[in-house]
Amino acid sequence: MRLDQNPTFQILLKPGQEVEYKAVVFNMDIGNAGGIVIHFKGEKIENLGKPGEVISLRLP
Repeated sequence: MRLDQNPTFQILLKPGQEVEYKAVVFNMDIGNAGGIVIHFKGEKIENLGKPGEVISLRLP
């Protein structure tokens, strides 16, 4: 994950675990697109892919 122009970092979430970050630009490589829900600017983003599917996502 990369937030704005900050260094890239990794995070591993367990089922049910939640995190919150604030930034203008989010760049993410998601290793289980079917197992994540993102809330961005008050909108829920889900169904990003199939279980186990790897995707790259940039917001906005």
